[in-house]
Amino acid sequence: MKKRIGLIGYGRIGSYLLKKIREDDELDMDFIYEIDAEKTKRIEDSILLKDDRDLGAKNVDLVVEAEDFRAVRSFAHEVLKKNDMLILSVAALADEKLSDELRTICEESRMRMHIPHGALLGMDGLQDARVTLGEVSIVTRCARAQF
Repeated sequence: MKKRIGLIGYGRIGSYLLKKIREDDELDMDFIYEIDAEKTKRIEDSILLKDDRDLGAKNVDLVVEAEDFRAVRSFAHEVLKKNDMLILSVAALADEKLSDELRTICEESRMRMHIPHGALLGMDGLQDARVTLGEVSIVTRCARAQF
């Protein structure tokens, strides 16, 4: 049985994810929610979620947030009551109150919040700024843990 995926946000990352999901025989795109109708004008209506209030009613294997930190604040509470969620806008979780609320919802609903790590998502911003950037350097630092 195919894993059903929902997607919040249909920019560069969301469109890439849709392409990859459609190439995978084990995955199926159940819905896409994108506030900007211009971005989804080439997507079939059958998978477009028109009203954000319907996000809480969906029941899929995973909802992927690929929008921005505001989408996490707006939708994660309802989504995590019924669905596991992959949050790509991890900066939203710097808000301790929000992070604690979402953890509590996960404990109560027995759903999981997946949080990727690393600098991969910053590449999207670099891609957007590529016409104005002359050079980019990436520096990684490792802090020593103290116990």
